[in-house]
Amino acid sequence: MTESLSGLTWFESNVKPLLSDTFELKYIDEKDGDLGDLSGVQFDSEKIGGYIYFWSSGYVGYQLVDYLEEVELVEDTTEEVLSRSYDEILKPLISHL
Repeated sequence: MTESLSGLTWFESNVKPLLSDTFELKYIDEKDGDLGDLSGVQFDSEKIGGYIYFWSSGYVGYQLVDYLEEVELVEDTTEEVLSRSYDEILKPLISHL
C-alpha cells in the first residue's frame, strides 16, 4: 500500500466522520507531481473549508480556512511525514473541525 493510499484510508477513518453533511468532498488524484503522486481530499462547507493532501514521497499538506471571517484557521502547511503519525501532524486541523 502506498503512503497516499494509507493517507486516504486514514482520512476516511479519522477526519471524514468529523465533517457534517454540509461539507462537500472532492477527491484528488494526480500523478507525477513535484513531490510524487498526489492523493487527497478538499472539503468545503458554507462556513469553513480546507484540504489534506498525501504525496507518495512521504509528504502531507493541509490547510483550513474560515470563509465567513476570511482567516486561516490552520496555515497552509506541507510537512514530511518521517516517523510522525498523521494524528500528530494533523492535530491542529482536526482540533478546528
